[in-house]
Amino acid sequence: MARPANRRFFGRRALLNLPGHESSAAIVAEIEDTSTWKKGTGYDGKKLEPYSDIEPRVIPQIANCDRSIVFNCSMDTEQEQENTLHKVMALIAALTEFRDGLLIEFPRYNERAAKVKGIKKS
Repeated sequence: MARPANRRFFGRRALLNLPGHESSAAIVAEIEDTSTWKKGTGYDGKKLEPYSDIEPRVIPQIANCDRSIVFNCSMDTEQEQENTLHKVMALIAALTEFRDGLLIEFPRYNERAAKVKGIKKS
């Protein structure tokens, strides 16, 4: 997704693969910074009226090869805001625990792989 010109965002766009890996994988986790919006106007600078577009642009997307996950991040009500924040916090917690598990399991795997290679050479 392209960013609109002259609009600032919090968050990040990042490639997920190290250089040399063939597949495309990326994350876009951005929310528009509305501090430059004029008071009483929407993103387009027009006076607020019913049905004005008042939401900042929100882009939560994870892509890997031809697969993509896009999350709905609604701000319409306090309950939807709470749910959006819950989604983000759950993702952070799950990925943190997953990372910790990888760091524990990598050495174990490497030890088993070395043993298997040693058996094959015998």
